Amino acid sequence: VANLKRDLGYDAPEDIFSYFARAYDKQRRPNTQLLNFLHEIRLSGIKTAVLSNTISIYASAQAQAGITKEGGFEPIIYSWQVELVKPQKEIFELALFELKVGPENIIFIDDKTEHIKGAASLGMHTILFKDTNKTIAQILQLVTQETGSAGT
Repeated sequence: VANLKRDLGYDAPEDIFSYFARAYDKQRRPNTQLLNFLHEIRLSGIKTAVLSNTISIYASAQAQAGITKEGGFEPIIYSWQVELVKPQKEIFELALFELKVGPENIIFIDDKTEHIKGAASLGMHTILFKDTNKTIAQILQLVTQETGSAGT
């Protein structure tokens, strides 16, 4: 807020982020179909993780939707905590380090093309999210392709 005031000459109220949080809460709806699918594939031994550019006030909304370590997402890497953002190469390298796998073992899903390009540049499999059913089908295709059968 101080930077907005100084750099833009904008007289932002101190609690401006609470406005964003309330607006986000009104429009957010967890993608329960995708979350349920991710739960199912975790049962077969596939890891799920989060790499998010969200800001800290939205992290609690994600946690309420079940996107937590206890919910099966590990690691959870928030850009505001590590001071890196997608599509920086370093944030993807951090994710690889935390997951302890090579990029060929990752399926990175994002709704932004520039983030997809960043992950792909390191050799990760990528899926541009536009539709839940299509994304689930693409995940299953990649898992089947890599393992010879879905669920291993």
